[in-house]
Amino acid sequence: MKSLLAAAALSLATVLPVAAQDATMTVPQLMDVATAERLIALGEARGEPLLILAALRLRATMGGAEPDGVAGMMEDEAALARARELAEGDEALTGLIDDVAAAGSRRMPICARNGFCY
Repeated sequence: MKSLLAAAALSLATVLPVAAQDATMTVPQLMDVATAERLIALGEARGEPLLILAALRLRATMGGAEPDGVAGMMEDEAALARARELAEGDEALTGLIDDVAAAGSRRMPICARNGFCY
């Protein structure tokens, strides 16, 4: 529990101040980044790969914000690798992680003429 609290405090202390300098991210988006980092830390502490996948899903649905390059933030590939380690021996979870990895690599926005992308 102490390591989880330390990881959460460290992620908040490093993510929020650096990300606050990025004018393109709103406060709710910054909170999503911090929540995703806490989910990853909790997933590692409890050995739960589904929490890591939830963090990746949260990042993917942040409404166009680009949190890449925020100091202290775990890269998606590293998070997927950690989830694979934790799911070792569980074929269902490993398959789910593979699906998440494949969906992320082929994700492309479709943009309309009015500038709306989905």
